[in-house]
Formats: sequence, C-alpha cells, structure tokens
Amino acid sequence: MRQENRAGLPAPVRAGVLANACFTGLISVALPLLLDGRGVGKGQIAAFFVLTALTAATLNLTVGRWLRGIPARWAIAGSAGVSGLGMVVLAATSGHALIYPAGMCVMAMSLVYPRYVAMADRYSARSAARTMGGLRSLYVIGYVAGLGVFAVAVELERLAGPVFRPVHVAAALAALNVAVAWLPPKEHPGRAGGGSTPAPVRHGRGLLIAAAAAVLLLRAADSLRGVYLPLYAVNTGVPESGVSVLFAVTAVVEFAVLLPLSRVSERYGSRTALVFVCLAGAMSFLLVAVSSGYPVLLGSQVVYAVFTAGFQSIGMVLLGEALRSGMGGGAALYTALVQVGSTIGIVAPLLVPGYDPAVFLIAVAFCGVAAALLLPGRAARTPEAPPDAVQRAEPR
Repeated sequence: MRQENRAGLPAPVRAGVLANACFTGLISVALPLLLDGRGVGKGQIAAFFVLTALTAATLNLTVGRWLRGIPARWAIAGSAGVSGLGMVVLAATSGHALIYPAGMCVMAMSLVYPRYVAMADRYSARSAARTMGGLRSLYVIGYVAGLGVFAVAVELERLAGPVFRPVHVAAALAALNVAVAWLPPKEHPGRAGGGSTPAPVRHGRGLLIAAAAAVLLLRAADSLRGVYLPLYAVNTGVPESGVSVLFAVTAVVEFAVLLPLSRVSERYGSRTALVFVCLAGAMSFLLVAVSSGYPVLLGSQVVYAVFTAGFQSIGMVLLGEALRSGMGGGAALYTALVQVGSTIGIVAPLLVPGYDPAVFLIAVAFCGVAAALLLPGRAARTPEAPPDAVQRAEPR
C-alpha cells in the first residue's frame, strides 16, 4: 500500500505523469516565446499552433489506437522519443521552414498522457472523480516543476550561455520521459479486482453532444489563454520570468482546489460542477479584458485555476459518464475534442488585431456558451454494471 499515492497509483506511473507534466509545463511557455523571439509573426504563430493541435488530434485518433495494442512502455517511450527529436530540430534550426514539421514531431508527446489515464483507470480502486482528481494533482505538481525549470533555464542561459536554453532543456526532459517509461509498475487489481465502483450514470445522446461541445469550447478558451496570455503580457512590459510566475500561480492554486472540486463533482454531479467551472472561467477572462496591470493578471490567474482544474478533470469524467465507458473511454474522446478546441482557441483571436485585451472577450463567450449547453435538464442515475472495456489490463 505504501507504493500507492492518494490516487491509488503505482510509483512508476506517478513518475511518468510527473515527467510528462514537467515537459508540458516547460514548453507551454517556451514554445510561444521561442517563436516570438525569432521574429515569427502573430499569424505564423497561430498557424504553428493550429498545425500542432491538428497533428495531436490526428495522432490520437489514428496512431493512438494502434499504440493501445502494444506494451505501454514501448508506446510511451516511442512517443516521447519522437517528441524529443522535434525539440532537437527546433533547437538546431533558426529558420522558419523547419519549425512546422518539428512542432508536429513535438506533438507525439500528446500520446503519452492518455495512456497514463487509461492505466490510472486500471490501477485505481477509487471513484472516477477521485482518481481523476488525484491524477490531475500529480500533473499539476509536474507542470509547476516545468514552469520552474523554464525560469531557471532562462536565468542560466543569461549567466552561463546558450547550452541552458529552454528548448535544450525541453529536449532533455523528453529523454527523461523515454527513460521513465521503462519503470515497470507493480500490478494490483484496482477496479478489475472487485473494488467498489459507483454505478455509472445512464444518459441520453443529448448530454453526450452537450458535454462534447462544452469541453471543446472550454478547451478553446483555455488554449486561447495559454497561447495569447504570455504574448499579451510580454507586449505590455512583463518580463519572461514574470510570465512564468503567472503560470506557476495558476498551477499552485489548481493543486489546492482539485480535491474540493472532486468532492463537489461527487456530491452535485459532474454536470452541475462543470457549469460552475464555466462561470469561473468567464470571470477570469473578463478580469483581463476589462482591467490591466500585473496584479490584475495575478488575480485572474487565481480564478482561472478553478476553471482549468475543473474542466480538465470533471470534463473527462462527464464524457466517460455520457459514453457509459468510464475514464478510459472518456479520455479517448476528450483527447480528440481538446485538440479541435485548441485550434479554435488559436484561430479565433486573429479576428482581433495585435494582442489587445479584447482577445479575452472571445474566451468569455466560449465559457458562457458552454455553461448554457450544460444547464438544460438533469440526468437520472440508474445502476448499471461497468462495461468490460474499462476492466481490461494495460499491456506493459
């Protein structure tokens, strides 16, 4: 029992999630600033992230299916290795032509986290909401570590030279993900071994459509902020290290609210909880749109933490309930939806010139529409045996 954390996961799985999140935290700030620093224009930056988002969606819908049939260590190591190769190309080239195929390679890392979610569904004996909350907590810790690594790399590059450039460190973290993939987890029965699992919720197709559309829109809002907030902040005079602090504040608060959010989801249902999350997101974006200054950015990031923590954990649970397939099935649909949502969130701000704060009003609209989609009706719970698909063991 001591090998497991509060999410009920073996230590090697926890290490894999942490390594994956650390890489993601680093590149979430490093990539847009790398492109901006090389003189890539707003339209080209948008094109880069649209291409990478579509690449990730395609990979998860095609290659991801094939990878589920091979041992997890090979799937994770191979995906992380391709991503690391992309980072090496980004580090080695100064031209604009190769950044697009290199970015596509980096997106192979998007295949790793869904695999860990499926493994969590297998190993954890807790409810989906608690398991996802615990998994997300681990991810936040790794994400904060990645932001810290970025800030340290920026300072070391200034003091010791280009060998410590964030893009170089990201390539090293990709290699760490490859290494961690070979740590074998100890098998334990989880839900497959007769652990108690709450009865799934029987929902109609209407909720599935509403939940899918809501997750897509919430991811669009999240992606808009992730890409354009660093650029907006830098263009208003915030130093790069200050941008990293903004993301770190969000991640720290997110970690603190994950457990309360999972309890709210269990008590009132994932649908009601997600409506609350939509409203928190709208408020955080509105603060940036109508006010200015670094303290406002910090405050908005605190509120935004509730949004990003909620939609990424509760959203996946709600999709699993709507599909009646548990977290395993919800993760597959969630991964495809968030990539499409990412594309929308990157393209929509092109309607606003430059990095005007009015960009964030688009995100307010996304959150408002998502909340409206989730409000009508209330599903009834009916006991139903968990589907066999959720019970299968992960090949290792």
